[in-house]
Amino acid sequence: MAIFQYSHIIFITLCTIFLFFYFKRIIRNSPMAKVFRNMHRAHEKITQVLNERGGTYLLRGPWFFRIEILFTSDPANIQHIFSKRFSNYPKGSEFRKKFEILGDGVFSSDFEMWELQRRTILSLISHANFHTSLERNVWEKIETGLIPVLDYFSGQGIVVDLQEIFQRFAFDNICQLVLEHDPGSLSTALPYIPCEKAFSVALQPLMYRHVLPEGIWKLQKWLNIGNEKKLTESWKAFDDFLYPIISSKEKNNRLNAFAAFENAYENNNSNNNVNFSGDLRKFLRDSLLGLLFAGRDTTSTCLTWLFLPNSNKPFIRIQDSRRDRTRNNSRKKRVEIL
Repeated sequence: MAIFQYSHIIFITLCTIFLFFYFKRIIRNSPMAKVFRNMHRAHEKITQVLNERGGTYLLRGPWFFRIEILFTSDPANIQHIFSKRFSNYPKGSEFRKKFEILGDGVFSSDFEMWELQRRTILSLISHANFHTSLERNVWEKIETGLIPVLDYFSGQGIVVDLQEIFQRFAFDNICQLVLEHDPGSLSTALPYIPCEKAFSVALQPLMYRHVLPEGIWKLQKWLNIGNEKKLTESWKAFDDFLYPIISSKEKNNRLNAFAAFENAYENNNSNNNVNFSGDLRKFLRDSLLGLLFAGRDTTSTCLTWLFLPNSNKPFIRIQDSRRDRTRNNSRKKRVEIL
């Protein structure tokens, strides 16, 4: 009996060792492993993998991970998915589960809810006052925030993270435009605002939810540890920032985004055209958070990449024309050029 038990132990041990080295060899040479080893530069590594495979690659993890992710940079595929046959590619329940922090926002919704979000956002950006408000807010933040901050750090000889400056600049702009509220994150003190930081912090846990087995990140969420703890803290920061603003707007005559999304909710909730996951305040929170994500990250990323190649080419100089002419003169010159 003892011999039988020992033989089973030896057999199981040998099988475990064999499987360990087998999967180690496979995983070590897989593109997924290359991306994992380069998480600090994941975008560059994914681009390299796509270039090596003709622009499209289906990432399959080990069978027990149940991971399948399609990466593509082929313009024809992108046009097919996002334009020609968009209705054939719903995000699905798995996507919504991973991006639950966004709720019913435009980035995580499907079908009727997505169409409602799209119509409401289009009505906002096509409004006659939208572009006027956008230009006014951007100019004011440049003159009262961006230039004074850059002048201060330049005069003090302090090295500053330009990407963080642009993130604060974009965050203040989109909050002023959508929420009619300036959080004042762009100043020489670089104040810590939990909601502003939460946008960057939340991205990493959301990415890991796509590459880790669901059971692992759900266990982390239940234990409130690791990346899931960071995501929970980011979720709370979003709620603590948005809900008081929503409540304050309820006491006043709401305009623009608040009124547009409130009307969309009331018109569709009364006739059950759309299945909402919560009440009006929850819908406003989800919708506004999606707009903040879009306005902060896209603008700051574009500005950062604009200055990065310029900083690597000494012969390129960017002239600050603001010191030589007023905003009205610049508008006049633009009209004359047109």
